Amino acid sequence: MTSALRPYLSILLPSVAVFAIGAAIAATFLGWLGVAIVLGVLVFLAILITTLYSPKIGVFVVAFLLPFEHIGSLDLGGTTVRASQIVFLAVFVGWLLALLFKRVAMRLDHVVYVPMLVFLAIVSLSLIQAENLTRGVTVLVFTVFVMLLPVVLPSVLTTKKDVWTIVVLILLSGGLVSLFGLYQFAGDVVGLPPEVTGLLPQYTKDIFGFPRVHATAAEPLYLANYLLIPIALSLVYFLFRRRTRGELPVSSVRAFLFLSLTGLTLVLTLSRGGYLAFAAVLVLVFLVWLLDGIKTRRLLALCVVGLVAVAGAYGALLFTGKQENLDAFVSQATEFTGGAGVVERVDTYEQAGTLILDHPWLGVGIGNFGPAVASSSWVQPNDGWAIVNNEYLELFAEVGVFGLLAFLVLIGVLVVSGVRSAIHGLVRTREQEDGFLSLTLFAFLAALFGILVQYNTFSTLFVLHIWFVVGMIVVIQRILQDAHTPTSATTARKL
Repeated sequence: MTSALRPYLSILLPSVAVFAIGAAIAATFLGWLGVAIVLGVLVFLAILITTLYSPKIGVFVVAFLLPFEHIGSLDLGGTTVRASQIVFLAVFVGWLLALLFKRVAMRLDHVVYVPMLVFLAIVSLSLIQAENLTRGVTVLVFTVFVMLLPVVLPSVLTTKKDVWTIVVLILLSGGLVSLFGLYQFAGDVVGLPPEVTGLLPQYTKDIFGFPRVHATAAEPLYLANYLLIPIALSLVYFLFRRRTRGELPVSSVRAFLFLSLTGLTLVLTLSRGGYLAFAAVLVLVFLVWLLDGIKTRRLLALCVVGLVAVAGAYGALLFTGKQENLDAFVSQATEFTGGAGVVERVDTYEQAGTLILDHPWLGVGIGNFGPAVASSSWVQPNDGWAIVNNEYLELFAEVGVFGLLAFLVLIGVLVVSGVRSAIHGLVRTREQEDGFLSLTLFAFLAALFGILVQYNTFSTLFVLHIWFVVGMIVVIQRILQDAHTPTSATTARKL
């Protein structure tokens, strides 16, 4: 036995012993759930200890786990706990301890932090209006938790190499999740049970005649929303490759294949909101590309990507063996004025409008739209609390005009500062610098734009991958600023 292995064995062997003893005891009382809890606690402690030595390792794990919502989660006491949330909690605790021991430095000089604090203050104040205070506090805690990402990430990710690693992990995770989504579709079509495919019952072929893939996400719309991030990254790298003098995380060929894969998976989610968001990302990136100078070969390749995605979806639907499934898919994808889903949205929009008129300033309290329109504000309906399915309307109804304006100001400040940094970086790229960071910043901004568009069709504020995007925008701005400011560590100016 070499001496190099001894430090690891000194940690591994006691950990295995503790897990075996703890799992045996937990299994006696809770069965397999107890074993899972013990394993989760050990993983949490391992990440916590690792974070103390290197906080960025925990952040890397979070980046990879972002799309794991349904698969990779555990229901505890009626609350779904996701792997990425557990890891980020460990990262946050480790980060706090690292701050205490001065292993990391916290900088709060970015202009976005002020509107963030104002928004959270108004959201907290809205609780005085809440009929169901317990739910309101729960939603507030989750909202604060995810909004810690833009605070923690810039303290941990401080170099171009860190951003590069995050991008690679997002692309890797996005590719694996997309492949799993295709497996779900094929598996359900050939008759594999949901326990094997991982599909939720409401998204199997029994409903529409074909499955709606959601891979590891909780719903198809969340998968589509997440895929905007790796799609935007690969799309920007593919179209703007000539903008950088250095390397990019993916080659042109790999970006082409990746876009075809993720584009096909997004189409098979049958998420109309996801389609709109994807179109928004394409339009934004295309307009910037138009200003930069379109290259015919890249444009043709992009058209081929679109054809591959459409042809792949067409072939997948024919694989179900029923021509009417193709008609049903097209009808569902293009129906924006009728159907049960549209009628339900119209009803919730009207309910939100009524609440806005009755409580215009501070709303009915964060997280309290559902309780406010339910027959009982304290008894959750069997199908869960109602939501507006429009984040802006839901914010207006729950936190009033003050809260909605604070959120819009927060997003506006972030986007304006991000665009300014991206433009400044791209101008410098022409002169002397590697354009990787500026292109990546633009890609995250494009993904955020798509997410904001899709927010017109769903309404969950505390989504971890959304605030991870916000955090990465701040991270890259900070790195660009430090690179362009000689004494930025001590005289950092606001972005």
